[in-house]
Amino acid sequence: MDVRDLRVAKGVERFINGEYELFGLPRRNVAQGKPCPPLTVNDSYSFCSFCVHLAVNSYNIAVHGYGDAVTEGYSERGFDGIAIAFEDIPLDSPETARRVAEAAISEYKDSLSDPEPMSPPNVRILMIQVKMKGSAKTDELDSLGGSAYRFLTMPDFAADMSPNDMVMRWWHIYDEIRKVYERNDVAFTPELDLLFIYQGDKNEEDPLNTWACEAQQEILSDKLQQDKVNFKTWRIDEIIEAIALADQAVDGVLAGAQLLRLPEARAVGYIGYAPAKSIADMIPKVKILGDKRLRPDERVFADNIRSFTGDLKNPGAVALRKTLVDGEADQVILRHNGITIVTRDAKMVPREDGSFDVELKAYQIVNGAQSSFILQRNCELLANAFIPIKIVVTEEDEIKDGVVLGANLQSQISPYDMLARKKEIRALQQAFESIDYGRPDKLWFQRRRGERFPNRVEHSFQILTPRQLLEAFVAAIEGMPHTVHTNAGKLINKVPDSIFCSNHHPCVYRALGWLVAAGRHWADHADMDWVVEGPTSILSMNRGKNLYIPRHHFIYAMWRLIDPNPDDVDVLQGKLARNSEKVEARFESICEQLCDRNAAIEFGNRAARAVELAREDSGPIGGEVRKLPFTRRLRKTVQEV
Repeated sequence: MDVRDLRVAKGVERFINGEYELFGLPRRNVAQGKPCPPLTVNDSYSFCSFCVHLAVNSYNIAVHGYGDAVTEGYSERGFDGIAIAFEDIPLDSPETARRVAEAAISEYKDSLSDPEPMSPPNVRILMIQVKMKGSAKTDELDSLGGSAYRFLTMPDFAADMSPNDMVMRWWHIYDEIRKVYERNDVAFTPELDLLFIYQGDKNEEDPLNTWACEAQQEILSDKLQQDKVNFKTWRIDEIIEAIALADQAVDGVLAGAQLLRLPEARAVGYIGYAPAKSIADMIPKVKILGDKRLRPDERVFADNIRSFTGDLKNPGAVALRKTLVDGEADQVILRHNGITIVTRDAKMVPREDGSFDVELKAYQIVNGAQSSFILQRNCELLANAFIPIKIVVTEEDEIKDGVVLGANLQSQISPYDMLARKKEIRALQQAFESIDYGRPDKLWFQRRRGERFPNRVEHSFQILTPRQLLEAFVAAIEGMPHTVHTNAGKLINKVPDSIFCSNHHPCVYRALGWLVAAGRHWADHADMDWVVEGPTSILSMNRGKNLYIPRHHFIYAMWRLIDPNPDDVDVLQGKLARNSEKVEARFESICEQLCDRNAAIEFGNRAARAVELAREDSGPIGGEVRKLPFTRRLRKTVQEV
């Protein structure tokens, strides 16, 4: 079966290559440890996964990651996608679903005595079936309706239907919410959308299919005793419309800005000020799990190297909030450094009062993320508040880098912070996110300093930064742990020519991540202090005697112990096909072995033993790790353990 329309084929190809920043790379729901087959345009999983991503985006169902909604993709029957959200809150587990539902129901019941009580909280459910064929049979549409009914009503759904783990994850989330409503005697009427996607042409529409959708919609409404049921089909035309929606960058209108055009340069620029409320209104809002309030959409901060949007540690953001809370909004423009926006295009629409409505195309707030958060959170205090603003119109990365550096002088910026802006690093973060939460070899990639991962505290050993993966690559793949100790600051010059290359398979860096995670597990077991990152010579003066200094040599030893052919690294130097089955099998095997804590500790004991054998004496090891002879001796001693 092939993708019939070239526009759709191009969309699937971009999806496979991770070119939709909104989506990330497609997630593969396969048994842990088994390599995934290559993704191709005409692969049924790729097509189904792509369509599910489009549907969740088009229906605006809140999920932590679009890949969460993909439930199958290999067969023509059954659920290919499911997404369930409580109001606009994404759900990642049955426990989360229960906690969110209980809090919302409690608030709703408390409001019943008010003059204007709240409406019952709404649960949104989207169920999707996809097929690559150009036609759909009536019984296939009936089957989707029947499967949805059984999912929503059968207590023994798992036993009777034998669904896969991803479907069951969503069923348990749904079941926990349903039980909360039942315990509180509140009518449970979720908003249900059923969507059947296939490659039919609009002019080939079968009236029987339309009738089948309407019939199933009526049957479900009657059986579920509620009218919030909607059954639709997508054909080629609807798929293409959904692609356009997914590819749409974040645009916005900054109303009432007073701007002066800057002198001619390599990029067009404007400087001035704008109403604080206009800035808050311009930024799209989303709802985050565990937070009743809306917050700015992270998409407008993708180029911002600062930490997580809501981080209030920034002194400027703290001062801005205090100024607003103290009732001194008219002083904001005098006390605040302002916000910097980089945009592909800016159209000035004059207003009668001499100000402008600025239509921004694909804009990014590269400085002022925390301030934007404060403005949005304190909208009621923004009257008479104005914010200094700079707008730079460019698509050149070199100019963007200069703007970012120049706009972020309030605290130190390291070259590793700037790594967060590179497209290769973004793509790698998407690849890490595309791994199912339930897999034991799951890792989290902290692209920007301070970025947090909700409900992942128990996996702190498995959170990696670009610097840690960069150093692990040089220590293990390039076989130069002594260089990492000596010239770590210069390693960043290897990006992206030889490290974090766009043609490197993401599983390479996942395996390196597991080498680091295994080192942390071993150090914790051995009561040693594993340095997260930074020069050990400085840290050793401020930390305990159990500081484990030769961590990069440990990584090197671990690599040589666990990889069957550690010297075969040619495949990483420009010869690696991104979807190479051989490479994927090799590195996924490393992840599979090290994700078991006991196995990681066992490998760690051997690696630590090899490091000890390589030492020439029992004195301080600080200077020894910086020398090539130590690495050469370690290469030999690894074979002895």
